Amino acid sequence: MSCFSEIVLYLEDGVGYWKQRGDHHPFQNPDYRGDGALYHKRLAEIGFTPDQAESVSFVELVDVPTSGRSNLNPNDLQPSHLDRLRDWVLDGRASSI
Repeated sequence: MSCFSEIVLYLEDGVGYWKQRGDHHPFQNPDYRGDGALYHKRLAEIGFTPDQAESVSFVELVDVPTSGRSNLNPNDLQPSHLDRLRDWVLDGRASSI
């Protein structure tokens, strides 16, 4: 299965992907060597398991897709997105942030 098709599966159902595959993201596949592999390897070291998939959410500080050395600029940091994140962190039900 190609990396692209794995990413599509992940984006369609991240929780199901994690439970079925055992990895939280396709970039954890040992055969994947592109951008994001080290990042997702480090995230996995936190120790969350597939059994916790429904209780874990990964969010971006910017609301645009990023990969590798993204060419971000200050306008990519949208106040409305940061407000939503702030509400989730301060007023949400999260127990680990």
